[in-house]
Amino acid sequence: MLGALIAALFWRIGKRSAPGRLWIGLGAMLVGIAGFSAALFGADLQTLVRAPGERVNLEEPQGIAAFPFTEDPAAASLRVSLVRGSSSIDVGPSKRYLMQYVVWTVPRDMAEVSVGTARDEHLTVTQPSGTAFLSPVLLFAQTAAIAGKEYPVDTFSVPAVRRQVKAVYFSAGDVARLKTASAGPALLVAVEDDAGNVLPGALRMIATGSQATVGGLTIHVRTLTYPALVIASAPLLPLLVLGIGAYAVGLVVWLRR
Repeated sequence: MLGALIAALFWRIGKRSAPGRLWIGLGAMLVGIAGFSAALFGADLQTLVRAPGERVNLEEPQGIAAFPFTEDPAAASLRVSLVRGSSSIDVGPSKRYLMQYVVWTVPRDMAEVSVGTARDEHLTVTQPSGTAFLSPVLLFAQTAAIAGKEYPVDTFSVPAVRRQVKAVYFSAGDVARLKTASAGPALLVAVEDDAGNVLPGALRMIATGSQATVGGLTIHVRTLTYPALVIASAPLLPLLVLGIGAYAVGLVVWLRR
């Protein structure tokens, strides 16, 4: 209804004015409608953080987001495949427009952990509250305030020995401010029993690429960068292009008078 009223108004103006003004007004109207509808009816900005190899069904835009999987998660590219029907779109850091949506990827700090004991070199790691139950990759989708600053946090379990491990991600800058001997990112880990109590002396900072024995568990840490998919609403691309084209035509006609 609003678009019809504006169109009628510009039609009346165009009858009494220079020919170019009608096209300029029409173009401005179309661009305005496209932007207004995106702001009012568009989906909220969302960032999808998922483990390597996960596939997520999307409603807006419709399709399946396939996160990259490699034997070595650290070697994964910062690209996510968006499968729509029989076609697949490669989404990277550069923005891609899909009608009324725009998608791109951003790098996320994550960590891969492996756990063992004196008896067993390798124990299964699970994430009961994560999106991938058996993934050894911590996504750090949540944050917690520590000493007035927000840090990424995550949790994993070691069912074989009934232990829970809480992990806090410290960036290279955070580690440098602590003035420790290690360089680069690190995890602060706390090992808890099945009642949620931290075991005595089971709090340790573990630098990336190294391991330490904490609470009877030998934990190896490797930090890595992995893509997250960002989805935002955008003005409907055909309508936006049509509006800009009409505005350009009007401007050319106006200047040639």
